[in-house]
Amino acid sequence: MSEAQTTQTAVDTTKTSAEPDVAADSARNDGDELDKLLSEFDSSKTTQPPATAQPEQNTGAADDLKALTDQVKGLLSETAQVKFRQDMDVTIKNVRGDLDPEFFDDTFVESWMDAQARQDPRLAAAWANRHANPKQFGKVVDTLGRTFVKKYGKLPDKAATEDREAVTAAVRGASTKAPPDTPPDLSKMSNAQFEAEKDRLFGG
Repeated sequence: MSEAQTTQTAVDTTKTSAEPDVAADSARNDGDELDKLLSEFDSSKTTQPPATAQPEQNTGAADDLKALTDQVKGLLSETAQVKFRQDMDVTIKNVRGDLDPEFFDDTFVESWMDAQARQDPRLAAAWANRHANPKQFGKVVDTLGRTFVKKYGKLPDKAATEDREAVTAAVRGASTKAPPDTPPDLSKMSNAQFEAEKDRLFGG
């Protein structure tokens, strides 16, 4: 073998042996780069807003829905209060009956009914179901009315009281009024007294 051939073989061997190292380094670099890219991708995923943050996009709609719900509830509550007051006013009037509202005003009658309901929870139940069973509730109100009149009907009536006060005032006025003048006894008067009395009566 010539020296030239030997040198060529050594060069080829060196070149051949060096090529796998370059390929290995390239594969290793590619793997590192992929790992780095995947790591960055994973990192970018984790930096995205979490799933729980998704509703924030719909927060406005949710708030609007809640506001609307609260508004509807408020209107229903206000309507219920108005209806309650109307029903209560009618019930008070029916329970009071013909008794004078000046003596037995709405506050008095309502307080009395409230006291009855505290003593007998069935009255509260009847009130709560007044629309479901109006006929039965009407009977309850009639019974309450009779009880109320029986208890308070004997209290002073305004008209009768005014009449009695007028009679009393007339009697007092008559008793304090001075009695009418009695005719003077002319036989017991002197001439001067007689002349004075004549002047008083006839303007002499």
